[in-house]
Amino acid sequence: MASVRYTFCLDPLEDTATIRWLESQPNLSAAVRQVLNAHVDGPTNADLEARLDEILNAIQEARLTATPAPASEERPLGEPEEAVRGFGRMVERFR
Repeated sequence: MASVRYTFCLDPLEDTATIRWLESQPNLSAAVRQVLNAHVDGPTNADLEARLDEILNAIQEARLTATPAPASEERPLGEPEEAVRGFGRMVERFR
């Protein structure tokens, strides 16, 4: 089978990491082929957003069905308050 060649240019400042990676590959064609195929066959942003929505909905349902702790008990040690607030903001963003 005949080979098909593609040529492209990289910016030495913006693409430094890509250039280093390309130069480190023992089989450049195979490495580029593998990365491109993984990108093409991988999940789309819409797929990832749909999965995130499923996860957030499951978390929300778990929150709604969870039995609240009695008010007299102290809050158990767990996630730092800042992490809890950050998670709450993330949940609100995806509603």
